[in-house]
Amino acid sequence: MDKTVNIRVDQEIIQKQYNAETEAALQETEDIINGKIQTEKYDSARELFDILDSELSKE
Repeated sequence: MDKTVNIRVDQEIIQKQYNAETEAALQETEDIINGKIQTEKYDSARELFDILDSELSKE
């Protein structure tokens, strides 16, 4: 039990060392994992890259 408490405290100390941009990215990741933010889903990497290529060619 004592190790669990120490690990938790260490994680909190480490987490507080991030800058605001990193904290926002971590929060966004957590929100995606928890379903608060919907993301695009792709059937393959090829599909993703094809979409990205088509978006770049529009610019």
